[in-house]
Amino acid sequence: MSRVFSFVATVSVALFAGQAAQADGHPMNSGGNWQGAYVGAHVGTGEASYDGRFDSNEPVAEQGFASDLDLSGGVGGVQAGYNRQTGNFVYGVEADITFTDFEDSALERDNNNSDGMDGSVDWLATLRARAGVARGNVLVFATAGIAFADASYTANNGPVGAPTSSGSVDFDDMGYVVGGGVELMGSGRMSFRLEGLYYGFDDREDASTLNTDSDPDDFAKFEDAWVVRAGVNFKLGGRRSMAPPLK
Repeated sequence: MSRVFSFVATVSVALFAGQAAQADGHPMNSGGNWQGAYVGAHVGTGEASYDGRFDSNEPVAEQGFASDLDLSGGVGGVQAGYNRQTGNFVYGVEADITFTDFEDSALERDNNNSDGMDGSVDWLATLRARAGVARGNVLVFATAGIAFADASYTANNGPVGAPTSSGSVDFDDMGYVVGGGVELMGSGRMSFRLEGLYYGFDDREDASTLNTDSDPDDFAKFEDAWVVRAGVNFKLGGRRSMAPPLK
C-alpha cells in the first residue's frame, strides 16, 4: 500500500506544481508550441512486486513467500514521441524503455538446508497515448497504454550457500500502464518533466517444476511495478518549443 501512496503523492505534487505555474500570470489562451517530435532521457526510482510460494507442502513456517522480496531501486532510460496541438490541448504518442536495478533475494532456513528465492526486473517499456492541457510554459498531462517487462524469478534448495538444485521462471510480459505528470518548457528546444507511471502485469506461472524440492502448489507471480522519474526532452526540427518565459 505504501507504494500506491508514494505514486499518488508524486503525481499529485507534479499536477499541483503545474497548476501553480499555470496560474502565475499566464493568459488562459497561451499554450506555447508543443507540436512536433522529440527525444529524451529520464532517471528516477521505483519498485516492483512478486507474489509466490515455495515448498507449499511444508508447514507455513518453513515455506518461502515471494512477497518477502524487496524489489526497489534506481531507474534510467530513454523516450521518444510526437505531440500535436490544438489551442491549449496537446495530445500524442510516446514510447520509452526504462532499465532498472530491481533485484532482491529471500532465504528461509530449514535445519541445515535452505529455500532461497531471487527476483529481478531488468527493464520496463511502454507505448502510450498522452493528452494534456498547456498554458504558458507548462503542460499538465495524463498518459495510458501498453507495457512490457523483462523479469525473472529463481528458486533454490539445498545447503546454505551451495544449493543442490535451482530453477527459474522468466516473465516476458505485456500489461498496461497509466500515469501522469507535468512538463516545463526550458530554453531553446529543451523541456523538463516530472511524472509517475504504474505498470500492471499480474502474470502467474506454475513453479512446481522449478527444481527437485518444488511442490505442486508452488507458483510465482509478477504483479506490478511503479516508477517516479524526472526527464529532459529535446524537440526535433520545426519551431522552437519556447512559450513566453515565466515571470
